[in-house]
Amino acid sequence: ETRTSKPWFCHSIDCPEFRNATGAESFEIREYKDTTWVSTEIKIKSQDEFLQALNQAFMRLFNYISGENEKKMKIDMTAPVLTKVIPGQGPFCKNLLQVSFF
Repeated sequence: ETRTSKPWFCHSIDCPEFRNATGAESFEIREYKDTTWVSTEIKIKSQDEFLQALNQAFMRLFNYISGENEKKMKIDMTAPVLTKVIPGQGPFCKNLLQVSFF
């Protein structure tokens, strides 16, 4: 089923359409239509750095949509905000934290 109404977390901001791929009532695995996302990445060494890096990445994107971009153009906020951690190649390698706006 493809949702035409916005999920609760969208409030009054733009959200992508999705389909519940499970059909289950207790949880959802969402399949989103192809869309454009903007992302930023920060390398982190440990879990201790995660929250600080998450805030830094979010603010980087938020400042961009607030007009700190090449065209000085403001862009409306959207939801959801996706967070992804990509593990490093070895035990002493940094992980990559990726934060994305729809």
